[in-house]
Amino acid sequence: MKSIYSYFFVFLCLMLWSCQSTKDSGQDILSFYLKKELSQNDFTQGKKLVQSAQLAYGGKDVWKAYNVARFHQQADWYGNLEASGWDELPQHFAMVTQLDSYNCEFFLINGKNKRQNWGIEEGKTYLLNANKEKEFQESKYKDKLIKKNFWFQFPFRIDEAETIAYLGSKESNGQKYDLVYLKGLTNDYFEDFVLFLNSKSRLIELVHYTEKEGSRLTQKTSQFTNFKKVKSLFLPYSQLVHAGKPDEAGSKLHENQYVEILLGTN
Repeated sequence: MKSIYSYFFVFLCLMLWSCQSTKDSGQDILSFYLKKELSQNDFTQGKKLVQSAQLAYGGKDVWKAYNVARFHQQADWYGNLEASGWDELPQHFAMVTQLDSYNCEFFLINGKNKRQNWGIEEGKTYLLNANKEKEFQESKYKDKLIKKNFWFQFPFRIDEAETIAYLGSKESNGQKYDLVYLKGLTNDYFEDFVLFLNSKSRLIELVHYTEKEGSRLTQKTSQFTNFKKVKSLFLPYSQLVHAGKPDEAGSKLHENQYVEILLGTN
C-alpha cells in the first residue's frame, strides 16, 4: 500500500511540474508580469494610459475622420516561404482599408498571383473580377487580410479591449516603459497583449502577445520603429516580429515595412 501511495505522490508531483512548466513556457503572459492582484486603480490607470497613447499617435477621432487609408507594404519572412503563406518573398501588396472596420482589400504586386485583388467584407472573402465585381469565395489570403488590417489599425483600437489594466513600469535596453495589459479585442487570432509604452513619447514601441496557432498559443513580440508623420498622425513604418518575450533573444520570424501610407484617399 505504501508503494502505491508513493507512486501516486510522484505522479502528482510530475503533473504539477508539467502544469507549472507549461505556464512558465509562456502561454499566460499576464502571470509573467503580474506582481500583485490587480486593483481598481490599475484598471483606471490602464485606460488613462491607453488614451494617452492614442493621443500620441494623433488622436482616435482624428484617425476615424480620415475614413479610409491606403498603404503599400513589403512583408518579408527571411526566405521561409512555406511558413509565410505568401506567394513570394518579400511579398509586396497595396491595401485599402475602411478605418474603424475590418473590411479591406489588397492588390498583390508580385508573385504568381500578382494583380489579383482580394478583399474581405463582414468576414467573407472575395476576389474582384475584371469588372471590379465581388466574387465571394474562400481564400488562402483571409488570414493575411485580417491580420494586416488589424496591425495597421492597432494603436487606434486598443481602447476596445474588454480588459485594460496597468501592470507597472519596466526598463528594457535603457528605455523606461509603462506596461498595459489588454484582453478581449475583437479578433480570433490573438489572445492577449502587453503594451510597452515609451514613458516619454507614449508611443507603443513593443507589444508582447499570444497568438492562436491551431490548438495552441504561441508567444511573440512585435517591435515598432521608424515613426513618421502622416498628415495629422504619427505612425510606425516598421514592424519586426520575433518569438518569445521582449527581453528574450527569440528567433526572428518576419517583418513588415511600409513603403507608403496615404490617409483619407478614396
